[in-house]
Amino acid sequence: MFDLLRCLPEGEQRILIDGMLRSLREEADAWDTAQRFGIAMLLAKDGDAEARRAMYAAYREASWQVDDCFVELDGIAGFLFVAERAGELPDTDDVHRSAFDFFERSCERCGEAALRDAFEEAALNKPAIAAFRRAVVGWDPPKYERPPRPTDQELLEKVPELLALLDDADERVRNTALVRLERVRDPRVRALAFEARYRERAAHLLVENYEPGDEALLANWIREATDPEDRHGLQLGALSFFKAHPHREVEIPVWELLYEVGDCGFCRGSVVRRLIEIDALRDDLRAECAWDAVPEVRESVT
Repeated sequence: MFDLLRCLPEGEQRILIDGMLRSLREEADAWDTAQRFGIAMLLAKDGDAEARRAMYAAYREASWQVDDCFVELDGIAGFLFVAERAGELPDTDDVHRSAFDFFERSCERCGEAALRDAFEEAALNKPAIAAFRRAVVGWDPPKYERPPRPTDQELLEKVPELLALLDDADERVRNTALVRLERVRDPRVRALAFEARYRERAAHLLVENYEPGDEALLANWIREATDPEDRHGLQLGALSFFKAHPHREVEIPVWELLYEVGDCGFCRGSVVRRLIEIDALRDDLRAECAWDAVPEVRESVT
């Protein structure tokens, strides 16, 4: 969209840009909002001071689709801006989870050591950033503090304890237990993949608990998924599953289906890269990807 915009005469560009910047303040669904902020971010990176001003003035609430634009644009300063604004939000599990995920993604972009130092210093002086830090730490304290990673043997010995934690009242405890169980090969863990409540994580659970025929089973789950969150989770897990247990005949139609029905640009890029890895990207899809709205998808075929 940004590239197409830049193909227009300068006067027409400005008319569309000004309208788009005004729309940043309007209520819209998450994906429309993400695209608008994404285009504004690209304009700001291209030197458009009005786009930068409009982005910061229009920020309303934490949203991963929008938050990352500020870090992409201004690095640590962008992260701290979001942290201060998001630190004013109600203290809920969803906020904690989003805060931690945003922190991890920002560490990848800015460098963990530098971002942690700036984050800790800012939290000492600004109450809202201190509140955001508590949300980050509160979601997964052990992960934030980076303790020694448990060995596979240690996790295997703790399977009964981890299974019991799956019924804990705290969602954070349940999620942490499930992620750790995904590293364990054990019949009790494999059985979880067949429970409807864990369908979103089923592919992850089968990576270490693979049995012949699981490829077709996973493909059927993906084809039959009606819940968007289940399908999205299965897609993410399928990337790990098929890299560990490749099966061209089964996975190619799965990736082509997900390419068509998925609405996540990040996941679409992962699907395209996987098809390229196994030398299975059709010429018509390659041509279509060259015009994808997501830069990473376009870059993957050039």
